[in-house]
Formats: sequence, structure tokens, C-alpha cells
Amino acid sequence: MRRLLVWAGTGLMLALALSLPAWAAGERLALVIGNDNYAVAPRLQNAVADAVSMRDKLEALGFKVTTGQDLDFRATNRLLSSFETSITPGATVFVYFAGHGISIGGANYLLPTDIERPDPGAESLIKAESYNVDDVIARLRARAPTSLIAVIDACRNNPFEAIGTRGIGADRGLARVDAPAGVLVLFSAGAGQTALDRLGSGDTVKNSVFTRVLTKYLSKPGLSHILLAKQVQTEVRALARTQNHEQQPAFYDQIDGEIILNPTGSESSTKIDPQPILPDAPQQDAKLPPSEPPQPVPAPAKAKLGVTIKPLSLAVAKRTGVDPSRGVLVVDVATGSVAMLAGIRKDDVIVKLGSRTLWEPKDLIRLLADVRVGAKVPFKIWRGGREVTVDIIFDADPDRVVGPSSQTP
Repeated sequence: MRRLLVWAGTGLMLALALSLPAWAAGERLALVIGNDNYAVAPRLQNAVADAVSMRDKLEALGFKVTTGQDLDFRATNRLLSSFETSITPGATVFVYFAGHGISIGGANYLLPTDIERPDPGAESLIKAESYNVDDVIARLRARAPTSLIAVIDACRNNPFEAIGTRGIGADRGLARVDAPAGVLVLFSAGAGQTALDRLGSGDTVKNSVFTRVLTKYLSKPGLSHILLAKQVQTEVRALARTQNHEQQPAFYDQIDGEIILNPTGSESSTKIDPQPILPDAPQQDAKLPPSEPPQPVPAPAKAKLGVTIKPLSLAVAKRTGVDPSRGVLVVDVATGSVAMLAGIRKDDVIVKLGSRTLWEPKDLIRLLADVRVGAKVPFKIWRGGREVTVDIIFDADPDRVVGPSSQTP
């Protein structure tokens, strides 16, 4: 049994996850906080209901959940500190916050219910009496959980936006974040966007649009954290557009491998070990039943690329100018491999294989499994601020590998 941490409110969804070895069976810890009844900031309608729904969903997934509702600064601090000290190395932790949030100078702050309205320009008051998202992440990671997931729904209009005077923080939404290694950061809306509570006046669902979709996909077994995030992203965007509103959850993934929160009945682990080195040997055929002797048909040889890859970090994306939501980073190229002879280099970002976009390392591994020796495959590579097309012939004779064929500004 593991315990999970969930911290709930309205707007930003933040999800953090550190890698979990397949053999690990740590505790699942959860804390859920939802804040509706703010003393000075505008009151919210859905945050407590969202926290209750998340609590129920996480308990159904085997998490031991602690909840808090309408917490002021001191009550939040006591609950967070108590939870922090309860985390033991190897635990799985999930954090969900629903309530008001604000962005100041590129940093995101979660607001307790007793936050006061500051004087114009007095950002220091907000910083001192609220919770910096990055600091919360750092505190919990210091307890050495193997998996940390935090979900924060707090992308609303700035509760302290001024009219005709200098306001506090950004006008709307929260700022993008740099996820540390082993962390997934997921917002309920993109940077600068706001998140919908309801789909029009006739919507009777008690949850925000983001949280109702999140709980729906948490119920689906076998989804990796990336597939979960992408499906939530796609459905929330589609629902918001029915109201002529732009809301696209954004996420920044630095997890090595996959986290599965709702494993299927046949799975005993919440983590699938990553395969950063592309396979370079044919898979063995499964044995046939005794009544069916093996057929004398040789299996086709499989393509070998010869690179070591890892997920694309936000820091690398910023440095290279590539879209941080797609692509895998090449960290090594094997000597004499078709990749080397085709001109693929260390620090290249592979964004497409043929017409298929690569979102994470396993996408490239899966697609290469269907490529046979002799096939010619175009790779889209991001290098030096522009996209390069590299055509590779997966031939048994490496001398016939074709190098870069075209470039697109």
C-alpha cells in the first residue's frame, strides 16, 4: 500500500513524478486541499467539490488520502509540514491543489483562504503569505519519494487585478515552470490562459472542466502519465472550444520511463523501466505449442539505429529553440552505426520518424520495431535552430547509408 499527497484549488494543474523502479512497492500517500471560501479574494464554487472528487478517485486507486478544505495560511502550513515529515524514502506522493493562484515575476504562488489584498505593487506580501510552487516541490522531493505527483488547478483570473492602478502579478493564469529531473509539471491551462469552472449556464456538473476530465482518465487502467496528460489535454481543449474559450493544459515532463497510476489487473508495478538505448538485436519468437511445429520461415531482420536517447528537457528546448512538447534528445551515437553514418549527432533532437511525431523515447523504440532492413526512412531532426531531414537506409551494408538530403529553414 502506498500513500499519496493531493493539494486542490481552481486553475493550474501541476503534476510531478519521479521515477519508480519496477521492483519498488513503496507507500502511496495523498493529501487533497480545496479552497472555496476566501475571506478577501473572490470566493470559488468548485474547488472543494473538486478536492472531494479527487479524494474519492485516489482512494479507489489505492492511495491513503488526507484532505483539507478552506485552509488559512497556518492551517495549510501545519498540514503540509505534517505530511512532509510523514514521507518515507520510496513512497509515492500525489499533490492536488484547487484554489486561487497567482504569478509574480515568473514564479507561481498558491493562495490560502486568509490572504489579504495587498497595496498596489506590494508583491512581497503575497510572497510571504502564500506558497511558492517551486518551494513546495523542493520540500517534498527532499524527502526522497520515488514518485511525486502534484496536481494544481489554480489558473483563474488574477484575484488582485487592479483597474486603473498598478496591480499585483500577471493578469490571468500562471506562468510556465522548469520541471526538475524526474518531475512532471502539468497545468490545467496553458501559460497565461484561464481555466473554466463550467461549460455554460446549463452545466450542472459539480467539478471544474479540467478536474472532471482528469478523474475520468484516472479511471482508465494502463495509461502512462504522458498518455494520461495528453488525453486530458485534448479533451479539455475540445470542451473549452465549445464555449469559444481557449484552454489547453500544458505539461513539462522530466520523468525517466513511465508512471502508471491505474495499472491493469495483470500489472504489479506503477512504473515501466525506460529503454533509453534502441534495440539492436532481433526479438526471439515465442515458442509454439507442441502440436504446432515451428514453421521454416525466417523472421525478417529488424532495423538497428544505434543511438542513446532521453526525454527532451525544457532547458534544452529553450537553448535550441525547439518545441518542448515534442522530440527526443540524442545523447550518444554508436560508432559505425547507421545513425552515425547518416550524420545524426549528439544533441540532435529527433522530432519525427516518417510522418509520425515523437513525444517520448518509447515512441521511437516502438516505431523502429516495425522498420525492416532495407527500408528507407526520413527522420526530422532539429539542429542549430532549424529542421533537417535525414534519410536513412537501414541496410546490412553500412556503406550504403544516405546522409542529410534536405533542410528546411
